[in-house]
Amino acid sequence: MAQLPCSLKCATTQRVFFLSLFLYHADSLSFRYDSINTTNKVDFGALGDDCNISDHRANLTSISVNNYTNNIGRLVYPEPVQLWDAATGETASFTTIFSFGMDAVPGQPVAHGMAFFLTSQVDVPSSLPAESYGSYLGLFSPGATGGDHVVAVEFDTFRDEWDPSDRHIGVDLNNISSLGSYTTLPNDSFVGRVMSGRIDYNSGTGQLEVMLHNGSSDGATHDLSVNVDLRSFLPEKVIVGFSAATNSERVALHYVLSWSFSSSLPLVANSSHKSQPRRTAVRLVAGVTVATVLALLLSTAVGVLLWRSRRQEQSAADDDDDDGDDEDPWAIDEDLESGSGPRPFQLSKLTAATRNFCEETKLGQGASGSVYRGRVDELDVAIKVFSRGGSAQGKREYTAEVTVISRLRHRNLVQLIGWCDGRKKLLLVYELAADEALCGEFDAREVELVLVIGLWCAHPDARARPSIREAVEVLRSGMAARVPALPPRMPYDPTEKHVAEDASKAKHGMSSHDYGRQPPAADDYQTLSTTSSIPPVGSKQSVRLLSGR
Repeated sequence: MAQLPCSLKCATTQRVFFLSLFLYHADSLSFRYDSINTTNKVDFGALGDDCNISDHRANLTSISVNNYTNNIGRLVYPEPVQLWDAATGETASFTTIFSFGMDAVPGQPVAHGMAFFLTSQVDVPSSLPAESYGSYLGLFSPGATGGDHVVAVEFDTFRDEWDPSDRHIGVDLNNISSLGSYTTLPNDSFVGRVMSGRIDYNSGTGQLEVMLHNGSSDGATHDLSVNVDLRSFLPEKVIVGFSAATNSERVALHYVLSWSFSSSLPLVANSSHKSQPRRTAVRLVAGVTVATVLALLLSTAVGVLLWRSRRQEQSAADDDDDDGDDEDPWAIDEDLESGSGPRPFQLSKLTAATRNFCEETKLGQGASGSVYRGRVDELDVAIKVFSRGGSAQGKREYTAEVTVISRLRHRNLVQLIGWCDGRKKLLLVYELAADEALCGEFDAREVELVLVIGLWCAHPDARARPSIREAVEVLRSGMAARVPALPPRMPYDPTEKHVAEDASKAKHGMSSHDYGRQPPAADDYQTLSTTSSIPPVGSKQSVRLLSGR
């Protein structure tokens, strides 16, 4: 990479520095977790004794058989969000995307739901609202007067006296009642499904928009739009998270599978009416900030250069190992995205389709990964997850399979529908074959007869092998009665033991078919080839195995 001349770098730095003197810095928060599990458990704050993080999800309410009732649980991201700035009057916009679910407890009536919320900072369980069980979703106390500083989007499963319907999406503004700000859902919504939600807030228009894909087979989505000024209900800094609760009469298992969040507070130019001390302070802060950012950019650039250099060296070494194959493993992305064949899928969509890749949807596992059954866009599909997606070898396997399969069209090949590059997860989406076996495509008797003749021709005793006429006669007659008894077990490589012997006889003018050679001993059929890792298989077992019986 060519370096910029010193004079050009200095001029660019000066322009950025002086431009930044008239700007406030933007406060933003961004994070993404494709799976919430014990590995990233330390990144979250779990409030309440009933919230816990397992190896594949965050359980907001207890999963213990003896502790279903009167649960309160919150999962929060501990770093605060700068929602608005009193000095500038600006409010942040934000977007959050998540997948979640609610499961019924056998023999128990279902309730009460869960919510995504923004609230003032809390960091200890004692800060949870008192007696906020069941209908209050762990958000409000029964005697709340509207000063709790909570804005929540609730996914409610039970109709209380203040609710508009049994199952609905609502927006709660410092109060558990969502009257006037709700969307009614079908009665079969929420429970027993993996759902995905998206919440957007546009600070410019004050519009809060909610979209829910409820995980139904028809792919139905529901939305809600509310106009609200969050500054009227929340402090400048808030925390975000999820909350759920049960009571002594109705319970459910509430959980979160994945979560991403991003916010940004707009940059604001310094106004002419600001006081001089304020300007000086802002410029000082901006100067220090810019200097720090430039130092970070410089160190990052050096790091990137070193990383690229090492990666090029590693790529060169890998190319040598691959007999000079210098194709970029990720060049396939551009080809696929620009073509009319396989299309890209979002990881969250495939995760929802396979219920977070649970064992119940798993079809099988091979050397390069596992295959799961799912339903995407009204189509039954098989989703292959590469087990080594984060490694160079995994990327090569992924690229090779996509490159080859996407260019093939054959009636006996399953069609490649799409692909997904989910950071360290590489996935391919195939159509799901309707037939699970090929038994109906062949005559079992014919297959068995061909296999028997094949074993006959491979008899370790050359004298017992058939002539072409004998083999054809058996095939025509459809009878295997004339086939001599095969050895009880066939060696993996029956000829290896006699290679030296055949060579010696050839040297003296004798054929390997010379009837003077004694038939191999029975023990010879039990001997494994020294180069084989496959054990000997009985002749009858071979026929039954290969003919599908």
